Amino acid sequence: MRLFEKKNEGKAIALNHLLPHVTTDFILELDADDWLDPDAISVIKKLLADLSENVSVLYGNLRKWKQLEEDILFKGVTKGNIINGRADLLSYRFPLGPRIYRTSALKRIEGFPVIAFKDGKLYEDVSVLNQLIKDNRFQYHDFTVYNVREHKDSITKTNRPEWSEFLKSLK
Repeated sequence: MRLFEKKNEGKAIALNHLLPHVTTDFILELDADDWLDPDAISVIKKLLADLSENVSVLYGNLRKWKQLEEDILFKGVTKGNIINGRADLLSYRFPLGPRIYRTSALKRIEGFPVIAFKDGKLYEDVSVLNQLIKDNRFQYHDFTVYNVREHKDSITKTNRPEWSEFLKSLK
């Protein structure tokens, strides 16, 4: 294992800095507030074993939790939907997850796009998915290993009004 340190220039720049060092076939993106089930790696590994070569992203369902003052409350499982193209992706109602990227597909598009919108520090996941969906398929499987912690300071929650402006920037 190697430790990399970098000043905060946004997630896309940080991930692009790490991408040349990745030696695995797949990359799982795990947000800082979220966590995986104890058996997540074995569940994901089984799904990846049968994944078609033209699939660049595997995703499933999200288990949602609400952060309270002194506790955390289970809200339920949000089932994923099948994405068949860019229109489906851009109208998806919640963050796609877990996001398990095929490393070769990320390298083929030269990593995570660093866009001008908000200095590339917002909606980085949608930016890369928008690039990948152009020439690759995404694969939904009905599995739940990813836990999302929702809280009042969530970047996604506090920036909902920016979504329409972001979509215009993708055109």
